[in-house]
Amino acid sequence: MTLAAHPYADAWPMLSKDELAELADDIKANGLRNPIVIYNNTVLDGRNRHAACLLASVEPTFTKFDGDDDAALAFVQSVNNARRHQSKGSLAASWALSMLAAGKRDNGRWEYGAAKSNDRNNLNRKDAAQVGLIADVDGGLLLEVRDDRLALDAAYQRARGLRDAEQELLAEQERIEAEEASALASLPAEYADAIGATYSSARVAFAAWEDTNRAEAARLRKERERAQQAKRDHDEGMKREAQTLSHWTTHYSLAANLRDYPYRDEVLAAMLPRYRAEFLALEAANDWRTA
Repeated sequence: MTLAAHPYADAWPMLSKDELAELADDIKANGLRNPIVIYNNTVLDGRNRHAACLLASVEPTFTKFDGDDDAALAFVQSVNNARRHQSKGSLAASWALSMLAAGKRDNGRWEYGAAKSNDRNNLNRKDAAQVGLIADVDGGLLLEVRDDRLALDAAYQRARGLRDAEQELLAEQERIEAEEASALASLPAEYADAIGATYSSARVAFAAWEDTNRAEAARLRKERERAQQAKRDHDEGMKREAQTLSHWTTHYSLAANLRDYPYRDEVLAAMLPRYRAEFLALEAANDWRTA
């Protein structure tokens, strides 16, 4: 019987052609030692064993997984990380792909509670953040990391560059649109009405008007520049506020779940007394210790 792989299982790379042939020879000589685990009529664990059985013309044996989707995800992550000799970056990418297949990333963030999955898979928060950004920007890069064709750090830097370039392009488009709107608002009716027929844009029309109304144009230009600077200042302020909030939310999970952290006492002991007291008061006020 030939079965498709479950999306969770597909997050991990298959054996190479030579390795699969070796496994097929072993199964042909010694039989299939571990049955293939199926879930919802798909292979949850044992894709390589399944393929090797087909290659060796050996009828595979199956066992059904008993559990829900979250249990299936935890099972796949556990058995694959215990058995495989992948690089750290490849394992991080496989973890991310399995979490994506389970729908556990939204709006640029891993689902709350993913930190426990991190611990189960020996994945630190930095790696989780890096594979998350890579997934958001270019899923193809994530596959390259999983298959050890690209290092995690290199993929992360490339993803950051792509994200920054996209953000810069968006900012430039917004700037042009703002200038266009400002120019249009400053134009006399006869120039505004000629946009499209005589002038290609409001900015071109405004430039033509400037040529014949230099003093008034200079005054309007200064007003426009002041307005644009005020908007830039406002946008920068909002960006700083957003970064502050993002930084806080990034560390919120660690703070809220410190009660379960095995090295809680060491972390608290390493804090300055003032900040330790503030944290403990915040923890008590939010019932984190008993949640």
